[in-house]
Amino acid sequence: MNENLDLTKILEGCPKGTEFYSTVYGEVRFVEIDSSFIRPIIVRDNFTGSRRNITSAGRAFCGCGECTLFPSKDQKDWSKFVRFWEKPKVQKFNLKTLQPFDKILARDYVSGRWSIDFFSYKKEGNCIRGLVYNWYQAIPYNEETKHLLGTTDDCPEYYKWWEE
Repeated sequence: MNENLDLTKILEGCPKGTEFYSTVYGEVRFVEIDSSFIRPIIVRDNFTGSRRNITSAGRAFCGCGECTLFPSKDQKDWSKFVRFWEKPKVQKFNLKTLQPFDKILARDYVSGRWSIDFFSYKKEGNCIRGLVYNWYQAIPYNEETKHLLGTTDDCPEYYKWWEE
């Protein structure tokens, strides 16, 4: 469960302000890892705002006791902790996957509304041809994007082929 624990590895890259739970200090927020300290994990307790140092094994005191820092009050098993800040890499959308007559959402500029069209072909530069209009931003029309129709909302990052 929490044997041979090295929280400095588990918490590497953890965003400042992430909430954890300590059986000694209560609710705490992550500050940083500073390897120059014997207790390198630095948190602030939510009650007093005091800076607290924790060992890499999660202990409040060096050399004795048990792990006192946990993902939450209800989750005390670090092996089940999901490093939420590490989102899986998503392959960038490739405009070459579009075929003539594929449904697309398209617009000319960031503040424009998404309109529906059919893909015709890619023109030179950052432009595609719909049935009767040239577009500078176009994404596939699918279950993930259909809610954008008629809005000026931004599309997911991996569709932005025009920002390459």
